[in-house]
Amino acid sequence: REQELVDALTDVASSPITPPEVTQELPVLDPSILIDMVGDDVETLHEVIATYKDTLPPLLVQLEQDLASGDLESAAGAAHSIKGGAANLGGGRLRHIAAGIESAARNEDGDACIPLLADASRELDRLIRALAKQDWKKT
Repeated sequence: REQELVDALTDVASSPITPPEVTQELPVLDPSILIDMVGDDVETLHEVIATYKDTLPPLLVQLEQDLASGDLESAAGAAHSIKGGAANLGGGRLRHIAAGIESAARNEDGDACIPLLADASRELDRLIRALAKQDWKKT
C-alpha cells in the first residue's frame, strides 16, 4: 500500500503541493527503515535518532526564516535536508511534506510553501513523539 502511495506522489510530482489525503495515508514512523539502516545495534540507533532530533528542528526554523525573507533557494535546500532526515528516520509524512515544500520553493512558489510549513512542523512533532514511544528492543 505504501508503494502505491509513493507512486501516486510521483505522479503528482509536477505539483508543488503534496495532496493531504496521500500524506495522511503514510505512516508517521516506519521503524523498519531505521532498523534496516543500523541493524540490531540499539546504541547506534539511539545516536542516529538523537542526531536528527538535534538537527531537524533548527532546519525547520531555518526554513521558516528563509521563506519569511523570500530566499526560496535556501528554503529549497533546508526542505531538502528535512526531507532526507525524515526519510532516514522513517518519517514518511514529514518526508513527503518536505518534498512538497522543496518542489514549491524550486518552482519559486513561496505562497505554496506557507501552508505546508505548518504541516511540516506538526509532522516533525509527531515523528519525534513516535520515535520516543517506539520500543526499539521489540522491532
